[in-house]
Amino acid sequence: MQWWKKVALGLTLAWAGSATAGMSEAIKAYNAAQFKVALTEFNKLAKGGNVQAQYRLGVMYSKGQGVAQDLAQARQWYRKAAEQGDKVAQSQLASMLEQALGGTRDEAEAVTWYTKSAEQGWPSAQYKLGLMYSKGRGVTQDFKQAFAWISKAAELGDAFAQFDLGSMYSRGEGVATDEAMSLSWYRKAAEQGDPLAQYNLGVIYRVGQGAKQDYAEALIWYHKAAAQGDAQAQYHLGLMAAQGQGMPADFGKAADWYRKAAQQGNAAAQNGLGVLYAEGQGVKVDMVQAYRWFALAAGSGNTTATENMKMAERHMTPEQFEQAKRATGKK
Repeated sequence: MQWWKKVALGLTLAWAGSATAGMSEAIKAYNAAQFKVALTEFNKLAKGGNVQAQYRLGVMYSKGQGVAQDLAQARQWYRKAAEQGDKVAQSQLASMLEQALGGTRDEAEAVTWYTKSAEQGWPSAQYKLGLMYSKGRGVTQDFKQAFAWISKAAELGDAFAQFDLGSMYSRGEGVATDEAMSLSWYRKAAEQGDPLAQYNLGVIYRVGQGAKQDYAEALIWYHKAAAQGDAQAQYHLGLMAAQGQGMPADFGKAADWYRKAAQQGNAAAQNGLGVLYAEGQGVKVDMVQAYRWFALAAGSGNTTATENMKMAERHMTPEQFEQAKRATGKK
C-alpha cells in the first residue's frame, strides 16, 4: 500500500510539472506572436481546467489571435475562468455582459461579476462598478456606493477613476463638494496623461476657481491636453493667445490653435477663426473664409456665429458671397 501511495504521488507531481511546462511554452509562443501554437497549447490546458489558460483563450478569441474573432467563444472562456475566481476574467465577463458582446446584455449579472472582481481588488472592475451605481444600470442608482467604488479604483492608480473622482468632488455627487480634493484628483489623473483632466486643470487655473488664478499654469495643462488632440484645450490656447493671457497677445498663434480645434468641429473655434479672417488679425482679411467658418459654427448651433455670418454677408461683394456659398455647399 505504501508503495502505491509513492507511485501515485510521483505521478501527481509529474503531471503538475507537465502542466506548468505547457503553460510556460504556451506563453512563450504567445509572446512571440506564434498565436496558432499558443492557441493549441492553451486549449489543451484550458480543457483540463487551467484557469490561466481559460482566461488567455478568452483574450485570443476576443482579439482574433490565431483564430477568427469569436466573441461568443471569448465570453464562454472568460466565464469558465471567472467561475474559478479569476478577477481579471470576472471583470472581462462583466464588461461583455454589460455591452452585449458575444451574447445578450445582462446588466444585473454584469454588476454581480464586477462586484466579485472588485472585491478582489481589481481597479478596473471597481471603477466600472462605480459607474454602474452612478448610472443606475443593473442596480439601484446610489451615488454614495459609486463614490466608494470609484475611490477604491482611484487610490489604486486608475486614471479614469481619478478623473471621475475629481468630477464627483466638484459636483458634490456622493460626497460633499470639495474644490481642493477635486483639484488634487484631477492633478493625479492629469499627471498620468488623462487629457480631460489636463484640460480641466487648465480651466481651473485660467478661471481661478478652486485654485489661485495662474495663467502660466493654465497654459502648461492646456498644452498637454492640446498635444493629445483635445479640441477644447486647443480652442482655449487660441483664446489665451488672442487675449494675451499668460503671454503677449499673438493673433498668429491664436489662428493656429483655433484652426486645429476648428478642423475637429469645435464651433467656438470656428467662430473665433472666422472673426480673425474678418478682421485680418493673424491672417489676411478674407471675407470668404470668414463666412465659411461662421457658417460651419452656425451649423452646429452657435448663435454668435449665426449673427457674425449675417454681418459678414453685408460686407461682401456679390461675387464674394457667391464664392462663399459654394465653399459652404449652399445654393
